[in-house]
Amino acid sequence: MNSHGKNIDIGCQNFTDLGAGLKRAVDQAKKEDPELSVRISRFPPGELIKRLDDGLSNVIVTYGRYAPNGNGYQIRKLFNTRTAVLVSRDNPLVKVDSTYLDFRNEPYIIDTFPDERDTAVKQRAKRESVSADIEPSEIIMVPNRESAYITAMLGSGILLGTEISQIPPGYDIVRYRTDADESVCCVYRSGAGRAVEEFVNRLESLYKDQ
Repeated sequence: MNSHGKNIDIGCQNFTDLGAGLKRAVDQAKKEDPELSVRISRFPPGELIKRLDDGLSNVIVTYGRYAPNGNGYQIRKLFNTRTAVLVSRDNPLVKVDSTYLDFRNEPYIIDTFPDERDTAVKQRAKRESVSADIEPSEIIMVPNRESAYITAMLGSGILLGTEISQIPPGYDIVRYRTDADESVCCVYRSGAGRAVEEFVNRLESLYKDQ
């Protein structure tokens, strides 16, 4: 892949609904430059960061809490969404007047990143818990987001998601908004090339206009 040419590989966080902004940006970019080739794939956050590091993706779209902060990265905020607690509908605490606070002490299910040490996972879980104002009784580590949804559906604990989290069909999981916001960001490397810079500018502008 030539990141300085007319090929753009975009990695998007899985299980998130990014709305129409991304497609509109791609459509407009390809209309202006019919030779532009754009590929879009979905991956978990850890794999997105690795793809960006390895040069397999030019651009990734992910939650702000996952965006890498090292030198050489450019981060653009696209929009905000509200953090939410996701819990099995069969949880006995689910009632008509329940709020996320009713579940703040439930076990917290977190999906791990590739090659992430257990200590790092627990530290990340603690940061996420503090930001969402929950105090889980324990941390349950699972290998991926699919496993996290299954574990939550079976009533073993709660997940943190957002208003744009895509709950898989057939998973009887309910969503409770918290008081915390979460940003959705576009991340790319400095010096990624004109095509990438122009696309990111277009993407940022379209989301701001929504």
